[in-house]
Amino acid sequence: MKSSRNTMRILGGISAVVIAVIMLAMAGLMAALEQGRQGLLFAVISVFPILVAIACLSPSARNFALRLVGAITCVSVTGTLIMTFVAPPEDVTFGRRGLLVALAVASGAMAIKGRWPGPTAEQPGAAQPGTGEFETLQPRQQQ
Repeated sequence: MKSSRNTMRILGGISAVVIAVIMLAMAGLMAALEQGRQGLLFAVISVFPILVAIACLSPSARNFALRLVGAITCVSVTGTLIMTFVAPPEDVTFGRRGLLVALAVASGAMAIKGRWPGPTAEQPGAAQPGTGEFETLQPRQQQ
């Protein structure tokens, strides 16, 4: 189980690095073609996948990077939620606003705790080995 988590963490980090490099290359291309502020916008937005890559690949900086990712997400989702009340588009429903509230709360918790919200193994409600929860996630024994 631990090796699959490490593999997913490494793959996520490498994917985030690739996305950040592509975004920075696009920002440079837009700046070279004098496309106005789009190049600067792409350069600023590329900070988000860089933080995700740091969170995935650097255990020592993981909490700090996750707090920044949570804070950025919380601010952007909260701003989007406020805009649905200030200048509501026609297709905004109660369900969409509820989803935005849930995302704002989850990302705010991530910004405060420095990890994804949810129970840890020591807290009540967490999946315990041998209780039948998440049994399919355990590695199969070879015959």
